[in-house]
Amino acid sequence: MLSSSCPTRREIHPQEMPYNIAIVGAGPAGSVLARLLLNSDKQIKVTIFEAEAGIDFRSQGGSLDLHEKTGQAALKAAGLFDEFLKWARYDGEAMKIADKKLLCYIKQGAAKKGSVSSTGRPEIDRPKLRELLFNSLPAGTVQWNKKLRKVDDSLTLHFADGSTQSGFDLIVGADGAWSKVRPLLSNVQPYYSGIAGHQMIISDAEKNAPDLYEMVNRGSLFSFSDSKSIMSQQMGDGCINVSTWSTPFAGEGVNLAFADAMKLAELIISAASTTEQSSDQKDTLDKNVKTFEQDMFKRATETQQLTVGAPRKGIEKYILRAVSGELGTLVTNIVLAPIVYTWFFFFKLIY
Repeated sequence: MLSSSCPTRREIHPQEMPYNIAIVGAGPAGSVLARLLLNSDKQIKVTIFEAEAGIDFRSQGGSLDLHEKTGQAALKAAGLFDEFLKWARYDGEAMKIADKKLLCYIKQGAAKKGSVSSTGRPEIDRPKLRELLFNSLPAGTVQWNKKLRKVDDSLTLHFADGSTQSGFDLIVGADGAWSKVRPLLSNVQPYYSGIAGHQMIISDAEKNAPDLYEMVNRGSLFSFSDSKSIMSQQMGDGCINVSTWSTPFAGEGVNLAFADAMKLAELIISAASTTEQSSDQKDTLDKNVKTFEQDMFKRATETQQLTVGAPRKGIEKYILRAVSGELGTLVTNIVLAPIVYTWFFFFKLIY
């Protein structure tokens, strides 16, 4: 799924330092942002307001692959990479991208940590990632059972239990597609994209679905055509999570969210550093947040463009995007791109 960070601001006064920041939503994006801010050497107060009753309130879904330049980079910046490695599954890098007839466009074998065959995108189960992030936060950072109803013009948070919270220098909406923070910035409402989903779990897949188990190969099988998709992904406990795949069809959702959190945290911390020597605190924070938003929209748009006509239409862009971080833009565009586009030109002619 994509990050929905929607910052809003109020006027800041020098005597009110340090910053007091509210984050709505204790998912991966909100939690890693809180960790990044609290792990800095600046005195920044952070509170996360979460609608759910607790970390185990519901099933957290499937597995996630964290990329070196985004997801993993954020965890390194947060000082959590070593803890991540305890749960990372490099054999989960095995992946097939196919169409509805299981015609494979990409086939990646399983790998071991540090091996040359590794793509640098190990898997981690969502519950483990969320647990890792939650345990890294000071007690009381997350306030559970705080379902946000609205944010008014004075930037007061109104919750379903009748309580309110105010006095924040920055409010970050990390509360998903139906964000209650977004209306302060945009009148655009979520609308049906034409994509619906179903999900099921095959327990002990090696025994109960051996053919599928072999195809998934401890990793992931993505098959999609005709604007439809189905995904099979093995979890750490041996079960296989079978579901339709949400847009964008690029495996970038949580990685975009982590990149958002990392970049926003850097700019907030930069503003905090600047304002220690400047009385113009509001302008500094506003400028940095606007810079973040412009970059966020650009990166999200580039990823969304991988969805239309997938996998046949954009498979070349997907491959080049996946390797550009490691090979570099110059090598990718000049050396690899002609090979990839030529290969798939003839592949599509034949198939």
